[in-house]
Amino acid sequence: MALIFSVHCRQELHQSSAALLSEISQLQSIFPRSLFLQGQRALVFYRMKDLHTASNPFTSMLVSSPLCVDFLDHHSSILHTLNPPPQLAFITHLSASHSRYRPKTCIALGNYYSLTHRLSSAIQSFRLALQLDRNFASAWTLLGHEYYRMENSHAAIEAYRRAVEGNGKDYRALVGLGVVYEGLEMRGYALHYYRRAVALRPDDGELWGMVGECLMGMERVGQAIEAWKRGIACIGFRAGSDGEDAFHAKCGRIEMLFQLAMAYEKVQNRGEAIECLEICLEDSDRKEYLGSLDDPLRSKVIPVLGQARLLLARWTAADGDNTGA
Repeated sequence: MALIFSVHCRQELHQSSAALLSEISQLQSIFPRSLFLQGQRALVFYRMKDLHTASNPFTSMLVSSPLCVDFLDHHSSILHTLNPPPQLAFITHLSASHSRYRPKTCIALGNYYSLTHRLSSAIQSFRLALQLDRNFASAWTLLGHEYYRMENSHAAIEAYRRAVEGNGKDYRALVGLGVVYEGLEMRGYALHYYRRAVALRPDDGELWGMVGECLMGMERVGQAIEAWKRGIACIGFRAGSDGEDAFHAKCGRIEMLFQLAMAYEKVQNRGEAIECLEICLEDSDRKEYLGSLDDPLRSKVIPVLGQARLLLARWTAADGDNTGA
């Protein structure tokens, strides 16, 4: 029982790791049919941003126990990110058929409306979830996301703040506050919330990238460089694996290397800037980058690679290295 309690506490604190997965596996050897442990295992993968791996156990749980909605909010959020509307529509319809007025069912319905760009209906669903449970922090966070998409910054800030009050360990609301304040060009506030988020997830390379961009906007180039270097190091662990999530991590690493090169150029350290661009292009030449051009992240990275090649040729030629150019 102590081990189960330990697993639960670390999940509440968002302390996902390989060690936690190992402990859950030990418990599953004792309780192989436990839906709770199966859900906890999927939740670890979800919080480690391995969404495809996380989706499979949740789907298995739905098949074996259609009436179980304990992890429906997380499952629907994963499907919202992976963007398969038919599957999200199916689990939403299934849960609504027997548990229409449970908060997590309302979350799933809101995620479906959000995915199909019915923002007003999504907001109504998230507000219904909050009428049923005013302390549901995830519902406040998702409500903030929808208000932000509707460009209602003040309502988004209020929703995110309520989420932080409800669960100060969930980094998503803190990131949301940072994004909104950065959009309002209040970068001091944005940096405050980004730093609170990265303190909760120090191994999240994407968060370090957001910190770096915010610092760069404040002309704090030296600190931005350190943040991007930390982010690249963190992303390197995810990029070393296989699968679509790793592919997205590699694309994020390329973007961050390019930003780091621009920062080094701004402080007149061209040698480091050239080295960053070379690493960026070396990464892009590997066979795992030959994915579909329809991938929105890949299409975003392609222009970055074009700029990187142009700048590398220009800088090496300016330094007298015609071979490198």
